[in-house]
Amino acid sequence: MSETQTHTDRFQTPTRVPRVRAAVPEDFNQIMDLCRLLYAENGAVNVDWPSVETAIIDGVNGHQACLGVIGEPGALEGAIYLRISRMWYSREIILEEMFNFVREECRRTGNAKSLIEFAKS
Repeated sequence: MSETQTHTDRFQTPTRVPRVRAAVPEDFNQIMDLCRLLYAENGAVNVDWPSVETAIIDGVNGHQACLGVIGEPGALEGAIYLRISRMWYSREIILEEMFNFVREECRRTGNAKSLIEFAKS
């Protein structure tokens, strides 16, 4: 480490800040691929893929939901799915994060941070 470099400088986010864009219908198959990877890593119960497809279609079409993706159609690196919902114990409307997932080979990038910033905006 150089004299001017601090300890935290070594752990800064890469200079390339991934751009998050709204998903488009052409992204559907790749988003489903991401969902399969997500399920393989975290699936705690049996998945109902037709329900997943319906949710992804809602997100792509902006039907009370928003799907942000990183990468061009055919080469998605990650995605975040948000939907308008309510907590089970309240009438207040919230923005619920359904998932935030980055492909394993793309995790040592700023992707996850960019997806979170997208959700916050």
